[in-house]
Amino acid sequence: MRFTCHCYGRSILRILLTALICHAEADIAGSSTKALSFEAQYLRSPDVIACQGNKVVELTIKKARLSIGGVNFTSRVYHYNDRAYFPGPTIVLKAGEPCDLRLVNSLPATSHTDHCPYHENAYHCPDTSNLHTHGLHVSPLQDNIATTVNAGDGRHQYHYDVPEDHLMGTHWYHAHKHGSTALQVSGGLHGALIVEPSDSYKLSSDLNTLYAQNARDLVKVMVLSHIWFGASDPESLGLYALQSYDAISREFPHQSINPNYSSVADFYAVNGQYRPVVTQYARDATLWRMIHPSRARVIEVSIYPRAACTVRLLARDGIFHSKSSMDDGRGYIDLDSIVLGQ
Repeated sequence: MRFTCHCYGRSILRILLTALICHAEADIAGSSTKALSFEAQYLRSPDVIACQGNKVVELTIKKARLSIGGVNFTSRVYHYNDRAYFPGPTIVLKAGEPCDLRLVNSLPATSHTDHCPYHENAYHCPDTSNLHTHGLHVSPLQDNIATTVNAGDGRHQYHYDVPEDHLMGTHWYHAHKHGSTALQVSGGLHGALIVEPSDSYKLSSDLNTLYAQNARDLVKVMVLSHIWFGASDPESLGLYALQSYDAISREFPHQSINPNYSSVADFYAVNGQYRPVVTQYARDATLWRMIHPSRARVIEVSIYPRAACTVRLLARDGIFHSKSSMDDGRGYIDLDSIVLGQ
């Protein structure tokens, strides 16, 4: 996967789950905006919902008809305030403050939802769900993948006691009911989860700059979602062969929601957009929070043209790099590309 970096001048791009930083040092002679061969859309950040203090955030799972990159399909997605989201909205927590999140499953109940066992690692119960976080250091009783939220307006309220010393960082959340995880995550039940530092946390000067209130416009959340219909991997790959979303859906004894996709597709959407444009200006630094909620795909992300931006890796999976962790004492790593697993 290649990002075309429309940098006006030379920049530094700092990337974070992966978190990267683009900072320009000098203008490039003759740099200008070029005509694109596709209908340009500027990157839209997912809506941000604060889950802090006494507020209860409610996400509802419903069926929705989506259109991404010219492909129309039907799927299960999160709704917030009756609006469908693909990917889900970005949920922001704060170290030292509790978060209460209510999950409501408004998919239609059928007789096939009467018996949905937890540990049965075979395709079953496509409309039974729950919610799991990747990266929160909380009790497993609070982030419990054994929770079952049945279709027909079943609900469960998650309470997360985020420790005051919880490290800030980029994480994600997703459906994790054994038997339907691959189907639901592929279909869009995933989103970004950000932990902000507690007020008492002493940030280093570079990180303090990134987390300052006036730096929020310099942060780009990028959720990389795989849009895949009609072309599964060849069976010759055996256990390593992956299935497209529609193929997974057909594996269920009862297919409650037909994907009804309009065309064969195999591409990545960024925040639900096809090939969005990110504009970067000379001498600006931008933090990219990149999240890859794939079932099993591994992708390599590179910046093109390489000379346009300097890319530095700040953190992976919420773990920051530091000067003490680098053999040569340089601190953050300069990158040409980065490989993203799930």
